[in-house]
Amino acid sequence: MSRPCHDCHALLVTCMDWRLHPQVEDHFSAMLDGPFDLVAVGGGSKSFAEHDESGVGAYLLGCVDVSSRLHRITRVLLVNHTDCGAYGGHAAFESLEAELERHRNDLEKAAALIAGRFPDLMIERYLALVLPDGEGWRVEVRPLDPGPGASETPSTSDKSRCLRAS
Repeated sequence: MSRPCHDCHALLVTCMDWRLHPQVEDHFSAMLDGPFDLVAVGGGSKSFAEHDESGVGAYLLGCVDVSSRLHRITRVLLVNHTDCGAYGGHAAFESLEAELERHRNDLEKAAALIAGRFPDLMIERYLALVLPDGEGWRVEVRPLDPGPGASETPSTSDKSRCLRAS
């Protein structure tokens, strides 16, 4: 009796901030053609950008490795968000432009680190805007321009991957 395939198409790395969930997962579930692995840590890709071989950055690289080897992912989706507590929130920046630039820089550093260690993976960078909306929060996920390891046209999933011999 054969085991069912448990490959997935991507690894989503995002922040653990409750305001993002489930909107970020819903966004990528609709965008991707199939399942994805999920890792949520405080600051999201900030831990990659400030890579420490013994800390959270190393843990995240381990997650990419496991997802790549065991679930045969082809994409890593990096999602940072505005008003992130790991960055000090909006108050830590002189302007929204300064906050967005910091996230762009950290996402680019994270993508370069991952692409350097996993050159066969496509890296995609996204920024989630966390916006007050009445009594709650609204989240808008926006792609950033392609970074290291990214492709202008993301490939669709290859459902035949499950037919390959293990």
